Amino acid sequence: MRECVDAVAAGGAPPGRYQLLAAINAVHTQARSARETDWGQVVALYDRLVVLDPSPIVHLNRAIALAEQYDAARGLPMALGREAAGAVVRDPPWRFRAGELVFGSCASGFGALGDLVLLDVEQTARVPEGATPEQAACIPVAIGTAWVALAELAVGRGHTVLVVGAGGGVGEHAVQLAHHLGARVIGVAGAGKAELVASAGAEHIPSGPGWNEAVAALAPRASTP
Repeated sequence: MRECVDAVAAGGAPPGRYQLLAAINAVHTQARSARETDWGQVVALYDRLVVLDPSPIVHLNRAIALAEQYDAARGLPMALGREAAGAVVRDPPWRFRAGELVFGSCASGFGALGDLVLLDVEQTARVPEGATPEQAACIPVAIGTAWVALAELAVGRGHTVLVVGAGGGVGEHAVQLAHHLGARVIGVAGAGKAELVASAGAEHIPSGPGWNEAVAALAPRASTP
C-alpha cells in the first residue's frame, strides 16, 4: 500500500477511485494517532479523488484533512451541512408537491444549517414510509456512500465483504446492506462496538494491532467480488 501512496504523491499514473481510497486508508492506518497522521499526504490524495468523485462526502473529508493540516479557517471555507429533510416549500421542476416530506443532498454551495434549505432535485427523494425526516436526513451521505460502494463491487451471495470501521456511520450501513445482499460480512471496529457490529450482521474483529492477521485467519481464501 505504501508503494501506491508514494506513486500517487509523486504524480505517477492516474489511480482509480478505489486505489485512492485504499491509499488514504493506508496513511491513516500507518499513523499511531491522528496527531501523527501525514495530513499533507491525505490532502494530496483527496485532491485526486475529488476529480473522480465530486460527492459531498469527498469534499467534506478533504476539507477536514485541510483543517487538520492547517487550521479550521483554511479547511472549511464551505457551507456546512450536506444533507437535509423537511417539507417542500417550492419545487420549480414540479417533481414534488408543496408540503410533501423529502430528503436529499444540498445544492452546490448551499448548506443545511437553516430554516430554508436548497436541495439538488436530482439527489432528492420522498421520505420513506415509516421513517422520520430526522432519520431520512442521514441517508444521502452515510447510507448512500455504503450503497454505491457495494453496488460498484457487485456484492452478492457467496461473497465475503470486509468492512473496516464497521461501527461508524458508513460502515454500520455497509454491514447491514452487504448482509442483506447475502454476503458474509466481517466488520473491524472497536471492542466497545462488538454488539452493534454483530447485530448489524457481521462477524466482529476488534480494531487495533493484529486485526489484519485476525481477518486473514477468519477468511483465508476470501477474494474480492
